Amino acid sequence: MSWEAIPACGHDDQALMYFQADHGVLISGDALWESRVAVLFPMLQGRDGIAGALKTLDVIESLDPRVVVPGHGAAFDTSARALRTARARLLAFAEDPDKHTRYALKALLVFHLMEQGVVTEPRERLSDWVLGSSIFERVLPGSAEASRQLCDRCIDELIATGSLIQGSTSGSIELPRN
Repeated sequence: MSWEAIPACGHDDQALMYFQADHGVLISGDALWESRVAVLFPMLQGRDGIAGALKTLDVIESLDPRVVVPGHGAAFDTSARALRTARARLLAFAEDPDKHTRYALKALLVFHLMEQGVVTEPRERLSDWVLGSSIFERVLPGSAEASRQLCDRCIDELIATGSLIQGSTSGSIELPRN
C-alpha cells in the first residue's frame, strides 16, 4: 500500500501524519485524538501552535478518513466528533493561553512520573522538577512563588481527577496503581 506523508503542525511543528487513501486510514499521531488534544509544544516555546493545529484539523477534515489511528488511545471512526472536540479545546486555549500552560504542566507532570518509573514522589520534588525544566521557562509566572503556586494548583487538580493520588506518606504524590 502507498501512504501519503502529510505535515501535522500543532503538537510539534516537525510532526507528520500518514494517510492511506484507498482504505481511508489516517495515522494521525498526536494531531488528532478521539476526545482530547496534545500539548502544543510551540506554545511552550513562546510561538503560536494553535494556528498550525487548526490548519492540520482542516486537512484531516478534507481527507475525511474512515478510520483514525491516534498516537494515544484506540483507533476510532468518528472523526467529525473528534474534530469538533479538538477545535473547541484549541479555541479555548486561544482565548486563555494560561489554560494551555496548566494543561501542559499537568500532562507533563504525569508523563514525568511515568518516565521516571516513580511510584511515590514528594510534592515539593515535583514542583522543583517543573521549576527547573527548561520547557516551562517561557510560560511560568515571573516569580518562583507564583510558579510554585501554579504547580501546587495543577497537582491538586490532578489529585481531584484521580490522575494522581495523595500518598500515604505526608506530602507524597503517587500515580494510581491501575
